[in-house]
Amino acid sequence: MHPAVNLPSSTSHPASPTPAAAVAAGGLCAVRTHSDRPASLVKHGIGIKGIFLAIMAASLSVAAAAISIVQEWYVPQPEAEIREDYLVLAPNTNTTTDSVIAVTVAIAGTKIVYDQWEDGYEVDITNPTQAATTQIWGDGNDANGKPPGYATDPASFPAGSLILMRNNVPLPRNAGTILFDGRDRIGSTFGIVMTREAWFTTPGPLLTNSVEVRSVPDWGTSFVLPVGEDVIFPTPLASSMFEHCSADIMAAANGTVVPLREAGEEKPRKLTRSSIGNIVFMEKTANKHFLN
Repeated sequence: MHPAVNLPSSTSHPASPTPAAAVAAGGLCAVRTHSDRPASLVKHGIGIKGIFLAIMAASLSVAAAAISIVQEWYVPQPEAEIREDYLVLAPNTNTTTDSVIAVTVAIAGTKIVYDQWEDGYEVDITNPTQAATTQIWGDGNDANGKPPGYATDPASFPAGSLILMRNNVPLPRNAGTILFDGRDRIGSTFGIVMTREAWFTTPGPLLTNSVEVRSVPDWGTSFVLPVGEDVIFPTPLASSMFEHCSADIMAAANGTVVPLREAGEEKPRKLTRSSIGNIVFMEKTANKHFLN
């Protein structure tokens, strides 16, 4: 198992602000009125006050349609990167991933928007428009999606509800096939708990990835890798639990630059650009590599 760098549960770095790519939760609506006899409007009590009320009512209807997303998540560790990692340890790793994403609802009434990466992310996750792929769970409307394992979409999730997304993911990935897998995006109206696991059907679950997933506001911009292949424990090297180390770095915004440098280096040895939801995969990492 290797550390997912976008999950700083063991670091004390401050959380970064929500990226500039995040969208606002509200919307605007303009109402145009027209009459060729304005005097009759005043006569019948439909003057400026009536127009103002019409505009306000229309604005409220738009706001009510929006979903108040308070947390945003990306499923880490895409299957292709996991396989690249596994091939070092198990050269017989096949191309079929058993992928698991587990979500626990902490607060009753939580609504969840599940945004698939395959057709591009929603421009505004609070107002999803990709009805063919994006699903809304917890609003009681089966027409816009229901969570896996549920006969119908709950009108309100009880606290403690579990949503388990498990399917086989074949490689190479075909974006025309919609699956629950790495890089998917999730929005929730209250805090949720998410874990992500994956293994390949060969060699099986004895070689497994499992990580705790954090929401985007908890991500950071500066990290120190706590272990690396230069840490030999226990000895000898063939018995070391750090015989092979790598890092997955996921971007929360387009144009993200990921520099890598070692302790004592003033300039980064490697600069990598990434886009929202994409992974920078680094193999053979060493102790005290810096990402900042």
